[in-house]
Amino acid sequence: MKARLTHVEFPVFSDFIVHIEVTSDFKKSFSKYPLTENIPEEECGSCEAMTAHDDEGSISFLFIKPNASVGTIAHESWHVIKRMLDTRGVDLDNETVAYHLGYLVDKVFQFVRGK
Repeated sequence: MKARLTHVEFPVFSDFIVHIEVTSDFKKSFSKYPLTENIPEEECGSCEAMTAHDDEGSISFLFIKPNASVGTIAHESWHVIKRMLDTRGVDLDNETVAYHLGYLVDKVFQFVRGK
């Protein structure tokens, strides 16, 4: 399958970008970007999804297999949200996390399902 990609920005944290890529070949997708080109495919093994982050906290990559479950999408989205909030110095209170996590999971789920 040819990889499909999109980007998600947050209304409040517009300087943070989530690169979402649906791919059946993690190794090929990793090799396209300087930030992820050295990730060994074995690091993910047979997983359905994987995240990677830059050092500055301005972008997170979310690689997802086409058959990823909603649980996997939520799990990997949590890593992205935690990274975004941590790098911005935002407390991980319930409502802030819930809002941003729900927003990202919804965007990723719609994209993976082709909507």
